[in-house]
Amino acid sequence: GINSAVNVGGTATLSAVNGITQGAAGSITANTLVLGSSNSGTNKPSVDLSTASNYITNLQASNVSALTLSNSQALTVNSSGISATGAVSLNTFTNDLLVAGGISTASSLSLTGRTLSLAANITTTGAQHYAELVVLDNALAATVLNTSNSSVTFDKAIVNADSTSPQDLTINVGSGYVTFTGLVGEDSNGTYGALGDLVINSAGVTTFVSTVDAASLKTDVTGINASTTGNKVVIQGGRITTTGEQHYAELV
Repeated sequence: GINSAVNVGGTATLSAVNGITQGAAGSITANTLVLGSSNSGTNKPSVDLSTASNYITNLQASNVSALTLSNSQALTVNSSGISATGAVSLNTFTNDLLVAGGISTASSLSLTGRTLSLAANITTTGAQHYAELVVLDNALAATVLNTSNSSVTFDKAIVNADSTSPQDLTINVGSGYVTFTGLVGEDSNGTYGALGDLVINSAGVTTFVSTVDAASLKTDVTGINASTTGNKVVIQGGRITTTGEQHYAELV
């Protein structure tokens, strides 16, 4: 494990066979932290960098199993992204977290920070949990969130990075559930603007706890049997507003 401070102005590379850990004094300061396997992925190390205060600006990881990182400043998952086989948990506390490169894992994903900006696609076998405000910032294409029959949960609102640039969002969860706890798109002050096209493919329960503002909203468009037992949309927020089509293929 890392038991003394690492301070690198440029790139710090940490690779191992079994595990990468840190002690209370093993804080990491680096412009870019690269995590990986020391034998080209034959063995994928688990990574737990949540014990000390870390100051990392950019993060990338490949050929790792589980990855847990706590960071005491704003963090960007850079264009190289994260590829893992275990659970991925990133926490920037009161600082911003930007996902600029794709994240893929054969387990679950949990993101926590002041704001969670998504500018790349995310694919997990397990559940995805977004604990804070989600900002969609992928102007070139729809942001796509995929799971393998596992849930996607948003604890807070989902909004555009720029109110004049509506963002598209597609969520594919198989038999998993999708829960929007906060508002989707606009707030009462007109700050964020409506989202673009919102597509949700779920054979489970899709729940809107708050209001929705989008260009369009469609459910169960691709790969879902809309008549599956238990498949439904629950609307609790009282209002869904679109400038275009609303299509609900399952029970509402």
